Amino acid sequence: IQTLHLKHKQWYQRRVRGANEVVKAKTGILMDAPDPTGKRGNTLKGDICTRLLGEERNREVLVSLVPSQFQQSFRALLEGLWVILHVYSSDPDPDRYVDVN
Repeated sequence: IQTLHLKHKQWYQRRVRGANEVVKAKTGILMDAPDPTGKRGNTLKGDICTRLLGEERNREVLVSLVPSQFQQSFRALLEGLWVILHVYSSDPDPDRYVDVN
């Protein structure tokens, strides 16, 4: 079982590395790498997510990484994720809420 786990982990790491290289080459965006500013964390922060998911041409680069039979569903998933992240990170407008009391 440990051998199977190690082989799966190596396969996954090769796939992620390949996807990162494609995204970097086509968009100039470095994703899932250590934060270059020296702060803790990685590059999957709000500004990177905004650039990847918020711009259609960058989303299409991500979509191109999956097999063609899944691209339509993956595109819809990424668009939905973008909406959720955009709403979640937006500042609430207090005038938008109505007091029901």
